[in-house]
Formats: sequence, C-alpha cells, structure tokens
Amino acid sequence: MKSQQTQNKDPVESQNQVLAKVERLLRRRKFFVTAIVAALLLVLLLLNVLNWLFLAQMKQLLDEELGKRLTSIALLAAQMVENEYLESFEPLAENQVALLLIQDQLRTLMYRHQLEGAFLIDRHYRTLVDGYAGLLTMDRRTYLFSDSLYIVKAWQGIPTPSPLHTVAGTHFKSAYAPIHNPKGEIIAVIVTEANADFFAVLSGFKKSAVVIVFASIGIFVVFSLFLYRALILLMKTQESLRQSERLGVMGQMAAVMAHEIRNPLGIIRSTADVLKSKYLPPEEKDELFDYIPSEVNRLNNLISDFLSFTQDRELNLENNDLNQITHLVVCKVKLSTSDKRIQIHEIYEEQLPTFPFDANAMEQVILNLLQNAVQAISDRGEIFVHTSYIKRRHSAFAQVEIRDTGTGIQGDPQQVFEPFYTTKSTGSGLGMAISKRLIEKHGGQIEIESQISIGTTVRFRLPIR
Repeated sequence: MKSQQTQNKDPVESQNQVLAKVERLLRRRKFFVTAIVAALLLVLLLLNVLNWLFLAQMKQLLDEELGKRLTSIALLAAQMVENEYLESFEPLAENQVALLLIQDQLRTLMYRHQLEGAFLIDRHYRTLVDGYAGLLTMDRRTYLFSDSLYIVKAWQGIPTPSPLHTVAGTHFKSAYAPIHNPKGEIIAVIVTEANADFFAVLSGFKKSAVVIVFASIGIFVVFSLFLYRALILLMKTQESLRQSERLGVMGQMAAVMAHEIRNPLGIIRSTADVLKSKYLPPEEKDELFDYIPSEVNRLNNLISDFLSFTQDRELNLENNDLNQITHLVVCKVKLSTSDKRIQIHEIYEEQLPTFPFDANAMEQVILNLLQNAVQAISDRGEIFVHTSYIKRRHSAFAQVEIRDTGTGIQGDPQQVFEPFYTTKSTGSGLGMAISKRLIEKHGGQIEIESQISIGTTVRFRLPIR
C-alpha cells in the first residue's frame, strides 16, 4: 500500500522539491564564493596596510639613525674645536687664526662625512664660521628659527638632532652640539646638516603603496563583480537548462494527454448536443444541458493553456501598434463583461511609435491580464488601462499598465508568475507564467503590485528597437 502511495505522489510536488534542493545548493555556492572574495579582499587590504606600516617604520628608523650619526659628528667636531683651537680665553669671534683653522677642519669634516653644511652660530643665530663661506660672515640663519627648541637644548649643553625638514621637495636633517671655552662656558653651537633625499624615495614608496592599495581594491572590485555576474549567469543558465529540459518532457506528455483527452471530450460534447436536441424542446431552457458543454470548454481551455506553456513558440516580430492591439483586446473584454457592473477606462499615449513585436503574443498577454482583473472584481469596480512611452538615455520602452479595484492578492504577489499557481477556484494557474515568458522573450519585463481590498496593478515594458 505504501509503495502504491509513493508511486501516486504528485510529480509536480516532487519536481518542486528537487528544484528547491538545487536552489539551496546554488545559494550555498554563492555564499562560498562571496566568502572567498571577502577573505581575499581582507588579505589584500592587510598586505597593503602592513606594507605601508613597514615603510613608515623604516622611515622612522632611518630618521633616528641619521639623527644619531649627525649628533655624533657634531660632538666629535665640538671636542676637536675645544681641544685644539680654544686654548686661549680670547673671544672666538676675535680669534681670526682659530676661526681660519676651524673653517679648514669644518670643510674637511663635510667632505669626509658627506655633509651638506657644517658651521658655528652664536646665540643670535649668526654664523661665526662656515665650512663654505668666509670667516666671520655674521649672516643670520633664519631657517634655524624653526629648530629654536633644539638649539636652546644645545645652548643648555645637551646635544640634540632636529626633526626631518622638507623644503621645496628637498629633505634635510640637522644636529646641534655645544662648544665650551676653557672656562666651561658655552660660547657657540656647531651645526651639522646632511641631505636626506633617500627619504623622498621612501615617501614615493609610501605614495605608491597608497596608490597600489586603491588600484588593487578597484581591480579586485571589478574582478569580484565579474565573478559575481558570471556566477549569476551560471545560475540563470542552469535554471534555463533545467526549465528547458522540464518543458521538453512536459511538452511530450502534454501532446499525448491532449490527444488522449480531447477525443473523449469531443465525444462527450457531441453526445450532450444529441441529448439536448432529442430531449429538450427548442423553446425551453435547462441549465443541465448547458453544464456539460461548459465543462468541456473549460477542460479544452485548460489543455490549451498547458500546451501553450510547454511549447516554446517562435515570435513573429513585425511592426505593430501597441495602442491598437490593446484597444482591440479591451473591446473584446467589454463585450464579454457587458452584464457586469465594471467600468474600463482607457488612456493611450499618442506618441507611442510602432515597433516590432508579436501581435498575437501581446494580445494573449493583455487578454490574460484583463481577464484576471475582471475576475478579481466581485460585484462592482473599475479597470484602468494605460499605455505610456518611456524614453531613457540610450533606450526606449513601451509600457502597458492594467490596474483594477478588485480584492487584491493574498500573500506574495510574485507567486502568480509561478506555473500552476492560482488564487481562483477554476483555472490552470498558467496564464501569468505564460505571459511572463512571452514578455521576457521580447526582452521586456513584467511586474505586479497588490494590496488587499484595494486592488492589483500589473505593468509590463517592451523595448523599442
């Protein structure tokens, strides 16, 4: 008994379960790809940040080492001046012989240690002797004012380097050391300056690292978007292949079912007509005799919908007037609803041009949407049909909007596009699925909005090429 129940299980339900399982698998794959992309992005950012921090630390280390080197040279020069040239108590500015000898030693010091400058200054930042200039130049080094804090330390007897300076793109660093006379008094400060252009290279590396970070992020984002689009395309392709395979099987089954079912239906209808003509006088009416033909027609329509859904029809693209097609369908619906209290309002865009589309397919779509709108109105209501012309920068669209004041759709309105989904007691549940496929085959889009007790709006757009 259990095996028989298993065999009789609804094939659509089994197929939905398989599709749900495949969809979960694709979502899991999408999650893994997203996680991998995020992890690679974090690794890339981390590597670039570490590179930038390394360059910053390297700059600080080189700055400290250069400061120590310049300070050591300044101390060495100060001791040499104190020991060899300041034996007398004569003021340094008045000892021309000592200044001349000190200048020669400063020039030798600059050459030996590859310094940019070596000179002595007084408390007023005036140059006493320079390795380049003359003896008592008395020029004020105004640029040293920015290092006044460090020079004050030197006058207090503390040798100290200055911070790294950049002037007109040139990097340089200085160090200051005190010079004592035989009494132990500080009579001058020796300044040693060195070129630090290698810091420009480090700054270039840092700027390059920043540029590389943003460039890498940009390239990675583009690659991620490409990978994401490829994954989406793969998922759509897989879904399309599964859909085509499923429709192929269903098409074969539908053709057999249509042949096997329509023949008995034809016999049933013929028999009902014979019985009606034999037993019902022409002047009388009996709903019993109309019931069988009505149900036969309903079954035939159901089979037609099923065949239309499973068959991938080719579009006959010709220049047509969408306003005209829509109006013709509205007229047909008005004739069929003349006994109902439903008003249909039409608004057509006069500037809507003719463009290639399948007239029969669009007639089927619009008829299906209007019939749904009519069936959604229980007693009295209105239906609004509106066409419009949408022009964008590089494209143009023709839009048809059908809005009703019916009961609305309970639950998610998007479910109406799924095959065999219906909110009515009768019907195949294939009308909206067929309409969606025909619209998308034209390269268009269809969307739906619905609110309970307010109504439903369905609009579709077709590209104008």
